[in-house]
Amino acid sequence: MKHYFTATGLILLLFITACANAAPTDRYEEITGEQDDFDVIEKPWQESEVKIPDLPADDTWSTIPMDSLPPNQELALGKDSIRIDKQDWVVRYWLLISSKAGGYNASYQGLRCRTRQTVVYAYAQKRPEPTVNPVKEPKWTDIGKRRTGNYAHELAHYIFCSGEVPRTRKQMQQAIDGIFQLTNPYQDYFDVY
Repeated sequence: MKHYFTATGLILLLFITACANAAPTDRYEEITGEQDDFDVIEKPWQESEVKIPDLPADDTWSTIPMDSLPPNQELALGKDSIRIDKQDWVVRYWLLISSKAGGYNASYQGLRCRTRQTVVYAYAQKRPEPTVNPVKEPKWTDIGKRRTGNYAHELAHYIFCSGEVPRTRKQMQQAIDGIFQLTNPYQDYFDVY
């Protein structure tokens, strides 16, 4: 019994000594030899003020094939309406779902790649004159991981996001044209937006 406690004590002493002499964990410790005890302060996310742009003209919509929609419906994006806000990192865009029977449902939406959430800011109907109706209190909702019947998941994964980071506007427009890049090798460089 006496040898058991001595062996355990020796192992504990070696562990503490190894931890004390451990290699630095970051560049600051490596250069200064000091351990930093900085607390990470993450600012709470705040959405920027949203200005709803005009509804895109009929000839500017870009149709995108979607597995999640019924065969009689089409999804289109206003390619020129895509914006990436550098303050809140929300991708905003006009989206149109139309049907062969003449249905027309346009909406101005936002997408947060980091949290996988989407919001609708406004709806538009095509009457003799298109009318845009802002949503009084837009609410963010989770996209979810369900792939079937979830066009927002497809848009986030294939068009707008590279992981938790928005793609560049150019990459998004290329993806709409069918040039897909699932990862963004430049995601650490946000100044290309």
